[in-house]
Amino acid sequence: MWNFTFFGDHKQMRALTHAFYAGFIVSTIPAGCVADHYGGRWVITFGILMSSLTTMMYPKVALHGSVRLLVARLIQGFGQGLVYSSTYSLLAQWTPKSERARSIGIALSGSFVGWGVGFGLPKLFQKFMDAWEIPLYLTGTVCLFWVLVWLHFCSSKPSQSVYITDTELQYILNNREGIEDEILSKRLNVPWKAVLTSPSVWSLVLIDWAFSWVQYPMMHQLKYYAVNVLRITNDLSRSAAIFAETVTPFLSTIFWSCVSDYLVNNNYMSRTVIRKLFGVTCNMLVAPCLLAIPLAGCSSLTVFSIYEVITFNSGLHVSAIGPNPLDLSPRHAGMISGLLRTSGIVAAIFAWEFVLTMGMPSDIDRWWILYLWIIALLVILSLPYICFGSGKIQPWNFSTRGSRHTLTSRTVTSIPSRVLQ
Repeated sequence: MWNFTFFGDHKQMRALTHAFYAGFIVSTIPAGCVADHYGGRWVITFGILMSSLTTMMYPKVALHGSVRLLVARLIQGFGQGLVYSSTYSLLAQWTPKSERARSIGIALSGSFVGWGVGFGLPKLFQKFMDAWEIPLYLTGTVCLFWVLVWLHFCSSKPSQSVYITDTELQYILNNREGIEDEILSKRLNVPWKAVLTSPSVWSLVLIDWAFSWVQYPMMHQLKYYAVNVLRITNDLSRSAAIFAETVTPFLSTIFWSCVSDYLVNNNYMSRTVIRKLFGVTCNMLVAPCLLAIPLAGCSSLTVFSIYEVITFNSGLHVSAIGPNPLDLSPRHAGMISGLLRTSGIVAAIFAWEFVLTMGMPSDIDRWWILYLWIIALLVILSLPYICFGSGKIQPWNFSTRGSRHTLTSRTVTSIPSRVLQ
């Protein structure tokens, strides 16, 4: 997320962030539904194109006032919403069940690196070249080049790829679960009632919503806490925050995702048990860390060390909650992930407003209110996941309509992959 330092008004910065979130909320669930039915390749393409072109327009748009920039941020958020949920739809088609956590972990870990680059690159150019607009043009151009590579190599389904070998195709088709290549009906059928009344889905939403209250306040308010409470310099707090929110969660996510798949594939734990264990353990480990932050007083080294522990534990959350939509319903993974991310963005908005209603407190005592609230959410909202969380495919994943014709793995292997649609 770019830091628009040429707008000094805090209210304008707040509005820009909310505009991005609003666009994301509007698009992510519909994008997941469309990608689940028609494939994620083009949905992701349109999302990246919208985001990259909007990014390249920022320098010109910003000169014409905050209203146009708000619209640009709304459009960019809309594009990002298309990308997130449709990525799940794509991975549901391509990922064997034995590699779910690793695939999701690797895909989501890229967002941490992207956040670090997006936060640090403008500062670097502004400091040494006094050219804040260059990173925007550079990022947009790289994204456009990425789209060309993406369209050349990527397919929505393995059976549509011209680059996959017959051995690779057979391996994926034989090791997927709950999803098949199909000739779909034109009507987009989503089992809304079954999904919205599913205890497994809602327990997943609640535990993810609780952790979002950790992730977003720490991301948005850690720098403010460091500068106004700990009284350390902007440069030091920014450097520590970038490391804690990029390198640590990136490595942690990949590590715990590999551990998760290893434990499941070697029959040490069932998929349901590992999802519950990692998801709930993460919340229970984060809770005392949040208590330790205000108890650490004004020791900046201690506070940032605690924050490193929190971000490392976030890998547990991603390795458990991240692949869970694919566990519950590979056929509707995009829609469920969109529901998850929508609830997470709502938590981000509420968290920011929660801090603002306290008058952006600058003393440790008033921050206790925020930390105790988050701890209560972590504990209370983990309980439904312990009871109803699941790593098994739900009955509503399977189509009950006769309008779909399934292509079996035997049928697929008898047809050249480049001609399958």
